[in-house]
Amino acid sequence: MDNVMSEIKMRETKRIVLVAHDNMKKELLEWALFNKNILSKHELFATGSTGKILIKALEMPVNCFKSGPLGGDQQIGAKIAEGGIDMAVFSGTLLNRSLMMSMSRHFSESQPFTTFRLPATGQLPTSLFHHIL
Repeated sequence: MDNVMSEIKMRETKRIVLVAHDNMKKELLEWALFNKNILSKHELFATGSTGKILIKALEMPVNCFKSGPLGGDQQIGAKIAEGGIDMAVFSGTLLNRSLMMSMSRHFSESQPFTTFRLPATGQLPTSLFHHIL
């Protein structure tokens, strides 16, 4: 039997969500500036504060969800689940999940794990750069 891979048809203009944990916004911004010419050909999405930073620095439109702790992470998850996102770029600090949840004072800090789970279950190309503590 032949080993045949499924072909994923992608739109020419991708819908890309850019997500940055608070202490990783600088790294995501540097990456976005480096890739500005490529990103300018696509539709961008981000949570509130990340989106505002990207709009100012990149001088291009970014569709902003609510701030992460105010439901933005869930909005991204819903958009991914609906098929409204073609690609995701995450930048964050990952801790052991149970440690993070027990130590977290900031509601949103445990939310990226939920958001990470959705791309992993589907066929959504995902890039992740992070620090592990």
